[in-house]
Formats: sequence, C-alpha cells, structure tokens
Amino acid sequence: MRWRVPWITACVQHRTQLRGACHQCGGVPGLGNGLHGSAPSRSSVVPDGRLCTHAQPDVKVCGADLSEQATASAEPGRLRRARLMTETITDGRGRFAGSKRTSLQVLRGWQAAIGIGIGLGAIDAGEWGRTHRWANPPRDPDLIDHLLAAVEPIATAPGVVSAADVVAEWVRSAGIRSPNVNTFDRITQPSAALRPVVDEVLSRHGRAHTLIQRKLTIACARTVVEQDWDVDDVPQLVWPCALPDHLRDSTRPDQRILRAVSALILVRMRMDAKGWEEAGAVLGFPPDKSRNWTRYSFAGQFGIRNDLIACADRLASQIGDQPRRAAWVSRHDVRGHGAFSLEAAQSPRCGRDSSGWCPCEGRRHRESD
Repeated sequence: MRWRVPWITACVQHRTQLRGACHQCGGVPGLGNGLHGSAPSRSSVVPDGRLCTHAQPDVKVCGADLSEQATASAEPGRLRRARLMTETITDGRGRFAGSKRTSLQVLRGWQAAIGIGIGLGAIDAGEWGRTHRWANPPRDPDLIDHLLAAVEPIATAPGVVSAADVVAEWVRSAGIRSPNVNTFDRITQPSAALRPVVDEVLSRHGRAHTLIQRKLTIACARTVVEQDWDVDDVPQLVWPCALPDHLRDSTRPDQRILRAVSALILVRMRMDAKGWEEAGAVLGFPPDKSRNWTRYSFAGQFGIRNDLIACADRLASQIGDQPRRAAWVSRHDVRGHGAFSLEAAQSPRCGRDSSGWCPCEGRRHRESD
C-alpha cells in the first residue's frame, strides 16, 4: 500500500510509473468525496483502491476499473527516487544533506526544499505552486517526481556545503544579492533537516559582525558561548599556526594584521561588544586601527573574510586548553602606524618553534590521548 503515499511516484517492483488520474473520468481518486475531508466518516475511510470513487453528476461515482489503465515504464531517475522514498519510509530513518535523520525529518526536508525552490522561481510547479500548501503534496505523480528531481541534489548531497551550493545558485538566479533569514522563512515551512543548509547559505553573506553573531546562534555553534575561556586568554595577535596555511605568510594583508583581526573576532565571540572599536579596546588597540584593520581584511578583493571567521571559530574550541589561564591579561597599548605598530604586541609563537602552548600543540595532545 506504499503507492498511496504521495511521495511515491513509481512501483519499484514492476518498474512502472504511477498514474494520478482516472483514465475514464479524468478525476483524481480521493478528491471530491468523503475521502478528502479532514475527518471523514468511519464508513468512508477505507477506499476500494481498484475502482475510481470520483463523484459524477449523473451517477454516484465513476466506478472505472483503475487496474485496466495503461502503464508506462519508469525511467531510472524516477525509480531511484521512488526507491529512496520507499526505503526512508520503511526503515524509519534516512539521510538528508549527508546527515542521518528520522523519516519524518527527511520528508520535511524534501518538502521545505521544494518550497524554497518554488518560492525562488527555480522550480515550475504550475498552478499548484501558487497555493503555498507545502504540507499537502499535489496528487499528480508526474508533478511530484518533477519536484523531487529538482531538489534531489540537495537531499542527496554528501554534505551541507554541497547542498548549500545548490540553494545559493537558486538565490543568485533569483537576483537576491544578500539573503537573510526571512528570505527562506517566508516561503517555506521550518525543517530541522534543511536548517543547516540554509545556515550555510546565510554564512556566506552579510557583514562580518552579522556572520559572527549568526554563527553563535545556529545549533552547530552554540557550544562556543559555553566553552571555558575568557577574553584574557586571547593574545593581541593569535598564534601564527592558527591561521589557514595560505595566510600564514601573507603580506597583503600582512599576516600580523590578520592575526590581530582573528583576535578581535574571538573577543566579539566571547563578549557582547557593540563594534570592532569596543572589542579592540579590550586588546589595547586604538579605535581607528580596530575599525580599519577589520575593514581592510574583510575587503572583497581578498576574499578571506570567511577564512578568518572559521579560523577564530576553530581557535575558540582550543584556546581553553592553555595550561595557564588569563596568560595575556597584561597588554600594552598598540601605537604607531600600519603593521609595524604590532611589533611590540603580544605575539605567541607556534609550539614547534618554542616550548609554549599553541593550537597545533593542543591538537597533538588530543590526538595522542
């Protein structure tokens, strides 16, 4: 009886397509009668399944034998999707964007993704798409399969990033330059399975402080505010090995400025600073330098803003491992011009070059444990 589930569009046993309308009256079985009510009477809740029960003006019901309808072979993609849906429903578990979920969460993820695709104009759903009834799938198996095929790259993606690439392309095609939460929440229903994908798309847009705040509020990063470290555990310049490999020897922007900006991001992650100037004051940076260094480093011409935020995010999970707490509380005010003003700033070295603690030293200790 799995063929009664709207998301099943083919019989995997006979490798044939399911049909959504009666060949005699053209009606959709289950619509226009007691079976379509939200609370049908007990006498009408069990459909015949073989005969068309669509109401007719001259007779009580059509009564055509649906088993006599001509069938067509299902193409491989349709069979694959029908098999995927069947397994998800039967097993009670499935995968969405690389994560294991309950079957209900997976189906909700498909539904929500369809809603986003239609809302952004990436999927043509005909007249049904204008009703916004995302929780009530259309009865036409051909239309259902068309919708499923459109969002299959998202649902079956190996991970959140690749799934977000598809949604991001939909956003660009819709002409939306800077999406926000409402871009998605207004056009589809909430979905726990799709939420990480949407969060990943949003993480690629917005000003730096917005991205940092968003990272602190999404489910996968809530532990940042619970970790055992404070601003006095942050040096004025973070460890050089904390930067991504391609930025450790950067000269434009200078790697010292990038390390200072990473420290500023950490401070904003920890405290409720209203701006870069306030975060810089904690580290002993003049307001104009805090503002200008971050603006310079986040400039679109370099394309490293997300790398620096990711660097600080990783360091936030390691910085509490330092053997001595509040090691950087005694800071000197930074004075001078450009990167040279950081010559006397707190600048810890990598543990490979000294006997002190560093992020990669902490990683080695955890790996040995």
